[in-house]
Amino acid sequence: MTNGAEARPGFPEAVYDVASSAGVYEHLRGCCDTWAPDRVAAAEAARAAPSIIAAARINRDFLLRSVRYSLDLGVGQFLDLGCGYPGSDNVYDLTRRTIGEQAPVVYVDHDPRVWAHARTTLENGPGAVAVDADILAMDQLLADRIVRSAFDMTQSVAVLLHDVLPWCPDDGAVHQALAVLRAWMPPGSTLSLTHLTGHWEPDAMEAAAAVYTRHGLGCRLRSEREIAELFGEFLQQGPGLTAVSHWPEDGPYRTAPAARSAAFAGVAVKPPEPDREAA
Repeated sequence: MTNGAEARPGFPEAVYDVASSAGVYEHLRGCCDTWAPDRVAAAEAARAAPSIIAAARINRDFLLRSVRYSLDLGVGQFLDLGCGYPGSDNVYDLTRRTIGEQAPVVYVDHDPRVWAHARTTLENGPGAVAVDADILAMDQLLADRIVRSAFDMTQSVAVLLHDVLPWCPDDGAVHQALAVLRAWMPPGSTLSLTHLTGHWEPDAMEAAAAVYTRHGLGCRLRSEREIAELFGEFLQQGPGLTAVSHWPEDGPYRTAPAARSAAFAGVAVKPPEPDREAA
């Protein structure tokens, strides 16, 4: 598929008539498996804020760096929320090479194109599954039979939320979903999160967000403080909440200006439960 002119079997044609956040992200990264509405929205947004092209590539690299960080902490279970298209060298590939096929990886997305692609990609690989669910209905998502059966809740879980929450403009719904998620995660779990911001280029990023909104992708830029609040009481690791290119401090994009990230990134660990007897 090169031009997205034809719908794939099993999907209503309306699915292909609008841009999707995953498709826009893939096009900005230079991938060809996108549809015309994705390409139009990405091109218009990039004209408004040219830094988002580099930001998409930096964000993808951070995904793999954050997975390695969690693996180094001994976390061996992964929940990728709003996974987008699982391309080459994805979360499952990295965990399989590092700790073997026994490491569970659950991909979650609510975009029918993404979900179908993930299912097709994962059909031949044990240890990884795809779930069609809405991250804002977090109670239902975590109660899903596949999700419940995938994880050993006596062990820590790495949760990935990369370039997902900007597409959820409802602050109340986002905070409620994150509170449920954090409560579900066992102590020692890691929460890795990236989020678009207007912190460095407010005018350009607001213009890009307006482009996305015109294309049906409600986009909510959040400030450094607002993004930090999404981690709750989790403990920030490494350099803390910072430009994606600067996490970690010795990463491959460390010399890139922060503005090229267009987003903040953080990896935080859930602290141990309070010792009630000691208290």
